[in-house]
Amino acid sequence: MYKQIIWRLAQGAPLALLVGLVLIFGVGPTAWANHAQQGTVPRRGADLMIMNSARWSGGNLHFILRISNMGPTAARNVVVDNRVTSQLRIRGITTSQGRCVSSTQHVACRLGDLRVNGSVSIIIRTRPIDRKPREYRNTATVNSSTNDPNRSNNSSTATVGPRRADVALRQGGIWLNSNLRFTVRVSNVGPIAATGVVVTDDVPSQLRIESISTPSGRCRVSGQQVTCQWSTIPVNRSVFVTIRARPATSQVLEVTNTASVRIASQESNTSNNTASITLRPR
Repeated sequence: MYKQIIWRLAQGAPLALLVGLVLIFGVGPTAWANHAQQGTVPRRGADLMIMNSARWSGGNLHFILRISNMGPTAARNVVVDNRVTSQLRIRGITTSQGRCVSSTQHVACRLGDLRVNGSVSIIIRTRPIDRKPREYRNTATVNSSTNDPNRSNNSSTATVGPRRADVALRQGGIWLNSNLRFTVRVSNVGPIAATGVVVTDDVPSQLRIESISTPSGRCRVSGQQVTCQWSTIPVNRSVFVTIRARPATSQVLEVTNTASVRIASQESNTSNNTASITLRPR
């Protein structure tokens, strides 16, 4: 009986009453009537959403949490809970609002109130406990003392793969009189040491290789191909190879030399593994 009365009220209510329903409950008459059929009254609240992402920064792993209030009301006493895996050590926490504390592997943040369409960013800085390659998962949740009509977006998990080295190859050169010199530089951008490093340079057939030198590693020549190897290149360190050559004939007026590098393990970025240079006599 109660449901029928509310349903009829919502169906045939005068305009002033319908406007009042909107102002009181924050919903239109159709939605209010639907709730009335179910014997419930719609509740206003704050729809909190959390997004969790991860990125490597050198040897550190950063988790970036973004908390947003989708409305329709302000969220009171917002709290964020994040339990960091034991394979990581917490190095620091920053937040754009409120205060965060950590205890062992637990991060707790009290953000206070969050207005409609407002957002807060939290960065949790961690570092792996060892150098073993592994996958890391991090889950964070957000809650408040205000009713949340949609709790499906109150938790978010970020997954990041193992750290991988990134080696970059650059090449320089000069052609002076009848002497050509190519300089190949390989740098380890990090965040971990690069092992099993191999540089291959196919010297143009118009040139005769005179000599090869490197302060470290081992190089060999097979025909026109130069191959150099290093067992390890530490993070933020570089190695060099110098190739000296002469034109095979006096008709050679331009040459292009290409060198590439690879490592034993999978790389995080291979777009910087090859470089070419074109030389003309001065």
